[in-house]
Amino acid sequence: MDFSHVRRNDACPCGSGKKFKNCHMGREDKILEDRMKFETSELALKIRDLPPARHAGAEKMARSLEFTSAAGKKIKIKLVDLDAYQAISMKNAKSTPQGPGGLLINPYKTRVLDPLHIYVALTPDVNESTVIHEFAHAADLIEGSALTPGFGSALASETSIPVEILEHPQEFGERLVQLSEKFGVELDAEDEIVAFLAKKEKLLPGKVIAKGKKEELVPLAEETMRFMQESQEEINKTIKKRQGYMGDREES
Repeated sequence: MDFSHVRRNDACPCGSGKKFKNCHMGREDKILEDRMKFETSELALKIRDLPPARHAGAEKMARSLEFTSAAGKKIKIKLVDLDAYQAISMKNAKSTPQGPGGLLINPYKTRVLDPLHIYVALTPDVNESTVIHEFAHAADLIEGSALTPGFGSALASETSIPVEILEHPQEFGERLVQLSEKFGVELDAEDEIVAFLAKKEKLLPGKVIAKGKKEELVPLAEETMRFMQESQEEINKTIKKRQGYMGDREES
């Protein structure tokens, strides 16, 4: 990028707030790299300073959890308010609440300032199954498949595999089961299906998803969907009384 139009006393294009002559003048090749670092740090500061999520059940669960990274570091969960997070992270975000929900914040947004926490955003009225779901994503990211949030979305469009299958690898499912049992939380209908598949070892391995090879993913995904069709009666019986149940799944 050409920065020849920037004058000595202009604000530096890196975003530091300093004059160009006192910042990147003479080393213009570093402007874009340093601007990215600055923007990442600025977002991390905003996330770190968000108001906490007020959810007594989630707070109690989070305090008792600690994960170990591949580098041997102990990582804790920090809860923040979901509506406040969306207001700083989404373009054209609405100021009104978006309804009950939860979200694992991509750690690349926060690790520059707070590498010992993984952030989970929640609304105060979210159900405990959703809390367990997001905590399972955190555990899977740090100690399991290491797949980052949203990884499966782009892959789904490339492979025509349902995003729900790609976003929930076997390692995630195992942690979903472990955490629901640890805290005595009854999973909702959709999460119970994931747990059912995990117990049968019918979810896709994270290492296969991470490679992103269509020729490996498609046969495994087809096997998972075929198993679900063959097990519909058992699945329907399992989820019938769970929150979010929408009626028996019919054979296609």
